[in-house]
Amino acid sequence: MKKLALLLVGALTLFSATAQKKNFTYKFYGFVRGDLFYNTRANMAPVDGNFYLYPLDEKPDADGKDLNATPNGSFYTFTSRLGINMTGPDVGSAHTSACLETDFGGFSSSTTMLRIRQAWVALDWEKSNVLIGHTWHPLFGSVFPDILNLSTGAPFQPFNRSPQIRYQYKAGKVKLTASAIWQLQYLSSGPKGMSEDYIKTAVCRNCMPEPILPLLTIG
Repeated sequence: MKKLALLLVGALTLFSATAQKKNFTYKFYGFVRGDLFYNTRANMAPVDGNFYLYPLDEKPDADGKDLNATPNGSFYTFTSRLGINMTGPDVGSAHTSACLETDFGGFSSSTTMLRIRQAWVALDWEKSNVLIGHTWHPLFGSVFPDILNLSTGAPFQPFNRSPQIRYQYKAGKVKLTASAIWQLQYLSSGPKGMSEDYIKTAVCRNCMPEPILPLLTIG
């Protein structure tokens, strides 16, 4: 509880630090990206075809003609990105930092809407770190293929950013991570399709929104 209280204080400190200036740094980053693609057949590709997963299997009609053997393509720039990394004054013995990142990936079926890609604040001690906000799922590893396609290893790599409270402890080359995660843009599927309603209505007085996920990494 003490570290969580310090984290909240650190968040307020970071966002008021622009007036203080002392020990406050920030750096903008981003890029403009365009994706022009052509496929020889239909495929499983969410985000209007920009997030390619795999080609669809044959689907013969009454005459034996493959209905999925149809070419398609498009040209998008909505993955263009802008972000800011910030570091602020120390809170006790902890270093504070924050990140705010956005693109035009939209929400739900929209692909031209400005959205939050990452938004978090963190307190970092020498051997431990506490983060609260919207960032990468703890099971998304630091090792993934370097490819031109946006999917970066999905569906085998969990391409997921979620609201969470995350704690990390470092012991040499071993890092232990535990996160309490909510769902927002990457949702579970159920009777109503993909929806946040399942986790919203599953909240009870004496339980967590999702199980805490322990993750051990060595590196």
